[in-house]
Amino acid sequence: MKKRLVVLSLLLLAAVVVACHSSSEGGGGMARIRAAGVLRWGGDLQGGEPYVYEDPSRPGTLIGFEVDLAAAIARELGVRAEYQQNDWSNLVPSLERGSFDVIMNGLEVTPSRTGRLLFSRPYYAFAERLMARKGDARVTANLAALRGLRVGTLANSYAFDLLRAELEPVLYEGVEEPYIDLIEGRTDAVLMDDIIAARYGEPKPGLAVVGDIAEGYYAIGIRRTEPDVKQAIDGALERVAKSGELQRILERWSLWGDRERRLVDWTDRDQATMTGQAPPPASLTWGHAVLYHEGAGITLVISTLAMVLAVALGLGLALARMVGPTWLRPLAAAYVEIYRGTPVLPSSTSSITGSRRS
Repeated sequence: MKKRLVVLSLLLLAAVVVACHSSSEGGGGMARIRAAGVLRWGGDLQGGEPYVYEDPSRPGTLIGFEVDLAAAIARELGVRAEYQQNDWSNLVPSLERGSFDVIMNGLEVTPSRTGRLLFSRPYYAFAERLMARKGDARVTANLAALRGLRVGTLANSYAFDLLRAELEPVLYEGVEEPYIDLIEGRTDAVLMDDIIAARYGEPKPGLAVVGDIAEGYYAIGIRRTEPDVKQAIDGALERVAKSGELQRILERWSLWGDRERRLVDWTDRDQATMTGQAPPPASLTWGHAVLYHEGAGITLVISTLAMVLAVALGLGLALARMVGPTWLRPLAAAYVEIYRGTPVLPSSTSSITGSRRS
């Protein structure tokens, strides 16, 4: 019995030591990545071009805009990027199990995922694009109008979340099959990210873009227990964006547009809005201090000028009443008495004019 207690005590002590060590390392995520010298990112090759896919001219070599971006982020972190193949539908559980360090494979920021993952600042802004057969007047860019129709989309996607609020969508695992089924008449419409629609749907004769339904973002998914990894990746993404490298990567794959420009100056408030969290509390910055001093300076100048004007006017009126010409004395006295007896009502005046404007 005593031996068991000793063994249990030693195990408990070891667990406490490990926990303390992990805590001192800021969660241990970045310490682990830097020690290994590798940032392992999970994705699914089935997503195809332009995310991550095998180069047709060089078998065994992966290309895609996320391959380029992963290399840039890893470089900023001082490590190298290493791709880990995983089924799309199991990316989140696999990340939670520790199969890789982060997810980067067209991972859309959705309410259900923000409850399980930490999301980096976004690296691509997309629109959910609805497509149908040319001339099909039943399909309009209105989710409620799609009720009763067969609409295809990817499983576990943002489009799926949007559609299931109105109907039961037809689910697919790949990006080519939904548009083939639409051409063949097995479905009535397809709702996908514009990046997918532009490459797999729009080139097909007989199909037409109906409209864009909503906007969303791709971001890197990180374990909730590793905020230090999120902080490091956010910093790397910010440097890549502000240096212009993100734009060059997206332009190389014909993905840069007006929506992506907002990602360069992404703020904490934008991040809170994207993830559905409360905006961070306002904090005093150097810019606020500069504005405060500018305002104080202007107030001081106006107050000084007002004082000079008041002294000059008051002295003039006093002299006019005391030693001025006979005709000027009663005028100066009347001016003083009228203004002395007139009440100052700025708040009442403001409220009256304000109510008239409204």
